[in-house]
Amino acid sequence: MKLIHTSGKELQIENADIIGRKEGKHTTFFKKFDSVSGIHGTFYHKNKTWFYKDLGSTNGSSLNGTKIEPYKGVKISNGDKIRISEELFTVALESLSIKHLQTPQTKTVESGSKANSQDTTVVSTTNTQQKTELISSFYKGKQKFLENKNFIKFYPAIVLFVVVAIGIVGIILMSTGSLFKPKKSTELNEILNKPSFPKKQDETNPVAITNNQSIELIESSSKELKSKDQNYNVNNLIDNDLATCWKESEPGAGEGQWLEFQFKNTINIDKIRIANGFQKDNELFIQNNRLKTIYVCVNSYETCKQFSLKDTQGWEEFKLNEQNVTRLKLIIDSVYNGAKWDDTTISEIAFVTENKVSMPKQLSKKAFVNVKTNLLLRKEPKKNAPKVTTMPNGAEVEVINDNGPQDILEKKKSKWYKVRYEGEEGWVFGSYLEFSKESKKEALNEDKKILSKIKDDAKKLKIALKLYKKKFKAYPTKKQGLSALVEKPEKGAPENWEPVIEDKSALSDPWGNSYKLKLVKKKKPMILTYGRDKKKGGKGMDSDFNILNKDEYPE
Repeated sequence: MKLIHTSGKELQIENADIIGRKEGKHTTFFKKFDSVSGIHGTFYHKNKTWFYKDLGSTNGSSLNGTKIEPYKGVKISNGDKIRISEELFTVALESLSIKHLQTPQTKTVESGSKANSQDTTVVSTTNTQQKTELISSFYKGKQKFLENKNFIKFYPAIVLFVVVAIGIVGIILMSTGSLFKPKKSTELNEILNKPSFPKKQDETNPVAITNNQSIELIESSSKELKSKDQNYNVNNLIDNDLATCWKESEPGAGEGQWLEFQFKNTINIDKIRIANGFQKDNELFIQNNRLKTIYVCVNSYETCKQFSLKDTQGWEEFKLNEQNVTRLKLIIDSVYNGAKWDDTTISEIAFVTENKVSMPKQLSKKAFVNVKTNLLLRKEPKKNAPKVTTMPNGAEVEVINDNGPQDILEKKKSKWYKVRYEGEEGWVFGSYLEFSKESKKEALNEDKKILSKIKDDAKKLKIALKLYKKKFKAYPTKKQGLSALVEKPEKGAPENWEPVIEDKSALSDPWGNSYKLKLVKKKKPMILTYGRDKKKGGKGMDSDFNILNKDEYPE
C-alpha cells in the first residue's frame, strides 16, 4: 500500500507499520512534522483488507473528513483521504503480496544523504512549504533491475532454479513439522517448564502465581545482545530473576522498539507487572535506560493503552483488563536516560489473571407449586400471615431469597422461601415447592464454581505462606492473620517486610468471608473457612473446613 502526500511524494506502507516521529523498527516517522505524535497511528491488514488505527495521538487523525476515534480500527479503500495531524495523504492500494507481510526497518535520511537500496527510507527536507520527500527504495531497486540487460537474459533460468530450490526446502521443512511454525528456543522451554515456586531469587518476585506459563513465544524488534559475562535476550523477562534483564540493541535510546508475547491459548489479562530497568544492583539501574512511557497493544492493535512508569526499582503494576488475548505487544514510547549506556532495559514482566468468582447475593431459580389443591402466597414467612394471592397446583414461581445452591439441591422442607408469582412477591413453605431440573443443574454448577475458587485460593495461599516463612523465618502470627501476606502488620512486622502475594481476592472465601489462619505447634498451618452461613458448625456448604486439606471439602 502507498500513501501519496499532497506534495506528490509517495510513502510505501507495510503491514503493522507505526506512523509517528519516533525512530524505531517497523516505524515510519516524520522527523520534521512537529504536529505528528511520537507514536501517532498504525496501518495493518486483516482478511485482505487494510485498516488504520489512531493510537491516541495528540492532534488526531481523520478519514475523508471524519475524525477517527482513538484505538478504533477503520477500513480504508483506494482513493481515501487520510489526514495524519496536519498532513494529508491519498490512499493507493496494491494487491496484497508477500512484501506486505514483511516489516522492514525504516530510517530517517537528512537532505543530501544517500538512501540505502535495501531499506524503506523516509527522506526529510526543510523548505518553506515544509514538504517531506518520501522515497521508496523498493521501486529504486526495481528500476535498477530492469536496466541490467545481462541479468534479464538469464532471468528465466534463475527463476526456475529458485522455484525448484524453494520446493525442496519446503518438502524438508514439512516433513519435520517446522514449516510455518516459529520455534521456541531450548532455553525458553526450560524456563517455561520451571516449577511455579522458583528455587532462586523467588523472594524478589511478589507474584506467587502468574499466567507466564501460557507464553508460547517472545519476539523483539531488537537483535539479541550478548557480552562476555551475560546475555540480554527476551527469555530473561520471565526467568524470575531480577539479576538478569532484556536489553535492546538498536541505535538510539530504544524509543519505538517493541516486544511481542504470543500465548498458547487465549487468556484473560487483568494486570501487567513490570520490573523496570536493570535491577541487578543500583549502579546498573542508573547506568542503563529505563522505561518512562509505553504502549501496550493486544491482538494486532485491537486495543492499545498507554502507561507511565516511575523511575524506581521494584515492581510496578498496571490494570489492563483485557479478555481473550492471544498476542500482546509492548512498544517503548519514551525512556529515562541512563548515566552511561543508551540501551533500554527491563528485568521482568509478569501477566496476572485474578481469580474472580462472582457469587450473586440472591439466586433466581425456577420452582413449581406441588399441592393437591390451591396454595396461599403469604405476605410474611408466617403460617397465619395475610395472603397476597392464591396459586394453583403446578404454578411456576421464581425463588428469590435462597441462600445458595444447597437450598435447592437439598430442598429444606422446614424453610420459608420468598417467591415471585405473576409479578407479586410473597412467602411459601418449602414442603410445597418442587425445583425444576434446570434449577438443580444451575445449582450444581454454582457448587463447582465455589469449590474451584477455594482450590485456587488454597494453592496461592500455600505458596505464599511457604514464601513468607522462607523470607522472614516464620509464619505470620494468628493476630496478624493472612493479611500479613499483602499488607504490613502494625505490630511485629519483620524489618525487611514486603508483600508476597498481590491477589487480595485469595484472602476471602466465595461468600466474602475472610479465611482464618490457624497455627498448631509442630504442624503445618491451617486456613479455615466457616462456610456459607459464616457460623461455626453446619453441613454441606455451611460446614467449617481447612481449605489446605482437600479431604475436608464438602461433597
